[in-house]
Amino acid sequence: MSVDVSSPGPWLNIGADSIRDRFVAHMRKSAFPESFEGVVQGIAPPEDCEITIIIKHISIDPTKRGGALAPCNICGAHPKWKRDGMLILVNGWLYIIGPICGAKHYGERFWREEARFDRERAELTALGFLVTNAAKLVRLRLAAEAIRPHAEAAIVAHSQLLKTTKAFAELRRAATTQAGWLQVDEKHYVQDEHGKPVPKWQRINFAQIQGQAALRTKCNIIDRLDFVFKTLDSFGSNYETALDRIDKAMTQEELPELAGQVRQAHNTLNEIIEEIKEFQTFFSRRNFQNIGAWAAHRGCPFGLTVECYRNWRALTAKNARRRVPIDVTELMSPLPELTKPIQLDDAA
Repeated sequence: MSVDVSSPGPWLNIGADSIRDRFVAHMRKSAFPESFEGVVQGIAPPEDCEITIIIKHISIDPTKRGGALAPCNICGAHPKWKRDGMLILVNGWLYIIGPICGAKHYGERFWREEARFDRERAELTALGFLVTNAAKLVRLRLAAEAIRPHAEAAIVAHSQLLKTTKAFAELRRAATTQAGWLQVDEKHYVQDEHGKPVPKWQRINFAQIQGQAALRTKCNIIDRLDFVFKTLDSFGSNYETALDRIDKAMTQEELPELAGQVRQAHNTLNEIIEEIKEFQTFFSRRNFQNIGAWAAHRGCPFGLTVECYRNWRALTAKNARRRVPIDVTELMSPLPELTKPIQLDDAA
């Protein structure tokens, strides 16, 4: 049935969200987006009218359409696409178009409308994400505050570890070139061409260093933690202050940016906590005992004295100018309960 698209269509005064919801419900039951109520068949949308993008990234399954792709109003009824289609509204009428056809048909006006649509959807997604996780953001802020003593202790321990110079360099070499394996030379006997046993030296893996994050040349835990705390501190200390921060971001049209900062802060905090656990593993009694056993092995190619007494650690290379004791009391204390993983929820 032909329609007069110069007259207003049935969706003229209907909100975009309402149209979108009804279209999504239609697509749950149908493989034919073009059969949705109010979609014009076989007619290109007028070029001189304002357009509104209702929904992007429509996908169809050709196997449920007799193998046919979906049509595009701009290109004609000939099957055109199967993913990234769009539903647009022009003067109350709906049109189905392919993923690149809108820009060709409308030019700059289409790009402006697409940018508006993308920004609107990003703001709604960010708002849902932030409101859903408002209470958790307060807990994350407390976790960032609670982990700071351990982070500062890790910085101090790393600084002292760097001062062991040769010992640090040897352990780091093992971490970067041997997957953390400390190796020793062992003598084996093999038979020569006359069947006589002859000694042969072979370098083998002896013990693997644990907590290898402590052997990085730089440790920027505090700088990263400062970013985390600065981001989360703006949400305050309770649910209401968190909502106030979200409302402020909405007023300033900064919701997507704030949501991005929160996601980054959440990921960074989890990374920091895992890194501190790595430091605890490296300075653990068991790891130092393994390093000590390697250093004491007669086939150890590196001269090293390893000390592990209560909450003190030391690694002193042969001929080192000084011994560098490392106090790990704060670092090795149990992590606060608040630092257990907190999973943020995506907006529904």
